[in-house]
Amino acid sequence: MKFWQKALAALLGLGAIAALCIWAWSNWMELRWGPVNKPSEAMQKNRMHVATLLLKQRGHPVKVVGTLGEAPISTLPAGTLIMAGGFGNLAPDQARQLLAWVGRGNTLISQPRWISPAEADTINAVNADSEDEDEHEHEHEHEHAPEAADEQQAESPASASASASAASDDEADEAEEEEEEEDDDDSATRVRGHSGPLAALVESDPIAVQFGVRMSTLPVSRACLAKQRIRNARNKGKPATSCPAPIPECQADDMRYLIVPGTQHTLELETGRMALTSMPQARPPLWSDNTKNAVHVYGHGRGKVVMVATNYFYNGRLQDKDHAELLLALGALAGETSQVTIVQFFDVLPWYQLLWARFHMLMLAAAVLLALAMWAALRRFGPLLPDPALERRSLMEHIDASGAWLWKAPGGAELLLQAARDDTLTLLRRRVPGLMRLPENDLAAALAAACQLSQQHVQEALFHAPAVQPLLFARQIRTLQTLRTHHER
Repeated sequence: MKFWQKALAALLGLGAIAALCIWAWSNWMELRWGPVNKPSEAMQKNRMHVATLLLKQRGHPVKVVGTLGEAPISTLPAGTLIMAGGFGNLAPDQARQLLAWVGRGNTLISQPRWISPAEADTINAVNADSEDEDEHEHEHEHEHAPEAADEQQAESPASASASASAASDDEADEAEEEEEEEDDDDSATRVRGHSGPLAALVESDPIAVQFGVRMSTLPVSRACLAKQRIRNARNKGKPATSCPAPIPECQADDMRYLIVPGTQHTLELETGRMALTSMPQARPPLWSDNTKNAVHVYGHGRGKVVMVATNYFYNGRLQDKDHAELLLALGALAGETSQVTIVQFFDVLPWYQLLWARFHMLMLAAAVLLALAMWAALRRFGPLLPDPALERRSLMEHIDASGAWLWKAPGGAELLLQAARDDTLTLLRRRVPGLMRLPENDLAAALAAACQLSQQHVQEALFHAPAVQPLLFARQIRTLQTLRTHHER
């Protein structure tokens, strides 16, 4: 290859590399303008700000509070209460007060707590028993239908072949359904309930227990899963340039339909996989959606309790489908222009308030006992004394060190006790010579009566050997000091 050919090839290669670099830079490194969804400050503070504006527009006075503690139930105005945050976290007292408030003709909109694993097992067992009963009845009907055989013999060959093909199709559908049920067994039992030793002791949602409803998740259908796998396989390795289009099969799983009594049109609700699950022996709702797992409306006294599977009224969800129409319909249950109170979060009391609410008598008793113990300790030991002067302090430290050394030395205890005893006896011979002529027992009794001491302690201090235990030895020295102080007056 000639030189000019090599140079041309090199230039072409460098040009291709430069073009590739420019394309990569413009595609990945260049800043571009794009839309950003930035909510307003009011929407950030209130997750149901749009719902608040809509209700006010329709003539409903609206009050938004942070927690239920900011709006005591005893002073709650008549109308509708929307519990926007959390999944059924109420104290028993709050639940009783709320149900009494609903019974006076008001409306409560809330979400129940999540189903626990034990409750999910109970529902699965009940469903399995009902399926077994249905299969048994189906087999019983086939065994006692001899006329069907005669009719089948009278069929033409064409109709016989058609019925055979239909039967084979039914068997195939039943097999597919059985496979789906087997695949979804695990999904059906996957719940987000609270488990543990405290779950059986503490009920966090007495209202849901009274109506027999819980929150759970529905399994994804096979058609939706297949479409999702196909889309993921197609988009594998491709950059995400825009939001993916919704999958019709998945949207069909998410949709619920509801007809509110007194209206003529059907409301479309996008619920997702979240669903309401009725427990065995649950109270039947007055009305609900077509699947009976999105909206339950129960009667309580003169009012209504509305359980929803998801909060349709958040800022980002109110515009979807007919969620706004549902909000207006539920708000009108207590009156066309009734008061609406929105609670954004459930109360989560600090530990000391919970402790005081449950064990206030025990805490009061502990506080009284602690105060008595401190009073007894202060009476015994008294207030703190000021530090002595440096000269006196050094002398006292020297005496303490000498006494400690002499106590540990062999024969030191006898020497210390004998020195204190000789000093005391010398003083007693000078002050009360008549008592010193008495026998030891009578002398100890007379000295104990005069100084208000125990006769045994006086005998141990004057006549017994030094005690081995430090406390008893200190008592002997203290008794001798008391006798000496009393007779020096």
